[in-house]
Amino acid sequence: MSSMTMAEVEHFAPKDRATARFILVRPQGGESKRRELYGDVSVLDGCSLHLNALLFSADVDAQGFADALPGSGYELYDDSPAAWRRFLGELHGTPWTDIHGHVAAPPFALGSIGVLCCCAPSRADVHLLVGQAGERSWELLCCGATLMHRSEYFQAAFRASTWAESAGHRMSFECEPACAWRLAISYLHQPDGPHIREADIGVAADTIALSEKYLFTGLTIAVLQHLLNEPSIPEQLANLAPEAQLLLAWTLQDLGQLRHLIGPWCIVGGRIMAEPALLLLEAGGALAETVLTSRAARTFLASREFLEVDEQSSTSLGIGSRAARLAAAGCLEVLHDCRDWCWLRHPADVRVLLETEELMPLLQFQKLRQELQHPRFCDVELMDALEPFPVLFDHLLNAWFKNVTNIRQLPHAKLSAWASCARFRKLGFLESCMKEANLEAVMDFVLSAPLHEPDVARLVQSRLNVLIWAGFCKPGSWTIFVTMLRRDGLAVMRRLVEARVLHPVQSVKLLATALLPVPVVSLRIMFRILFDLIISTRSNGLGSSLLSALFFAVGLILYRVKRRAKLLSR
Repeated sequence: MSSMTMAEVEHFAPKDRATARFILVRPQGGESKRRELYGDVSVLDGCSLHLNALLFSADVDAQGFADALPGSGYELYDDSPAAWRRFLGELHGTPWTDIHGHVAAPPFALGSIGVLCCCAPSRADVHLLVGQAGERSWELLCCGATLMHRSEYFQAAFRASTWAESAGHRMSFECEPACAWRLAISYLHQPDGPHIREADIGVAADTIALSEKYLFTGLTIAVLQHLLNEPSIPEQLANLAPEAQLLLAWTLQDLGQLRHLIGPWCIVGGRIMAEPALLLLEAGGALAETVLTSRAARTFLASREFLEVDEQSSTSLGIGSRAARLAAAGCLEVLHDCRDWCWLRHPADVRVLLETEELMPLLQFQKLRQELQHPRFCDVELMDALEPFPVLFDHLLNAWFKNVTNIRQLPHAKLSAWASCARFRKLGFLESCMKEANLEAVMDFVLSAPLHEPDVARLVQSRLNVLIWAGFCKPGSWTIFVTMLRRDGLAVMRRLVEARVLHPVQSVKLLATALLPVPVVSLRIMFRILFDLIISTRSNGLGSSLLSALFFAVGLILYRVKRRAKLLSR
């Protein structure tokens, strides 16, 4: 569907002298809005070099004749009608009352022809052509008196007989970006204008370089204030490509300004500045040194905001993490000032820390060692990783298990795993746990305990001796043993016997205690006397025979236990 075209016509010269026709085309919704402005070429001649090139560079035919003005006119896309009204109206002397529509105030741009009018068009007596090679050239229309008043450079340049350009007030600058010149000249004409506040970080950096070169001191201060106070600057920096970030950083570094800016940017930007700051550190050399000498930047690098990773990450110290990148850049010492290590979340972080050589210097930081004492890092899986660090291992074990309650709360499988650690046993944590364990806890522990370790076997044997003797002597405790025999009791006893932890006499005593109800006190006494007799006569072989007979009885006893367990469970 083709778009409709609307046209409005404005005349700034009498119709019989309208030799210049400008057609402003602006998309509006689904239509192209066209506005035709007419003027007098003789009035416009010489007011702008770029405009002259547009007016007098028409194509000619084979005989050398060009189309008569205004001809089909010049189509200008996306230009502001208000800017063209001001430009044509003031040059033609059109009364303001005869102009219909908005009129722009300087500085305003005629973007289609690359003209920036920094003052009233009627006062523009200086033409500055700016733009680097390969860049679109811009023409700046300026007031010479204003430039000479605000700039010592232009005061010297336009002094009579100084330079050849001073005669025609036309100068060309091809070494600096056009955007920097546009900002600089706009500032010289209107120091209190909004131009600097609207400049992005790239234009601001180029403008500082330009102002340093041409001694625009006031402009340098104003742009630096903008870079320091504008909250969006850190985000603009982070949104640049890494190559552009480094180029901008080197520009500011060469100008001696990066050291004044990097700290405030880190404070204002927070997490946004994490990647730019790391990029400068990884670049090394003067850029890294500048970041590390900034107190505010170092504080940010050692903060939780910088070091914390996303929740999806398996570890806070893995490859690609910010802490790992700091280590790779040789800047790990900044974490010495880290006050909050909560960004280390779980034992996987500790394992990476202990197994990565580049990160091991962190273990010398006292605050980190204190943080590792937190119970969230207590994990039996770290035993192997901690073995090469005996002092740290002992320090952490004492912190994790100094309260016996912490040991009691361990699942039996984990307690069994910790029992295989010689340091855990040597520091007395297993012994303190066994001293207060009931028979249920001991038997659960035995199912997975490393009974091949002499220390573990000795502690289990000692505790069982106490518990069995207590059950044998206290008539009211037999129900506990029945319950135990129903809960993997045979498997536990098999492990105890195989590991030679429980003496056969103690096994029979345990089974007998489980079977004898409270009224059969006399039978208890007989059993006790019989056990003592077995022990006393064992040296001449009688004990072994009696044991054989007793173990035959044990089979019958186990059958009774099984039946009694069924009755108790109903």
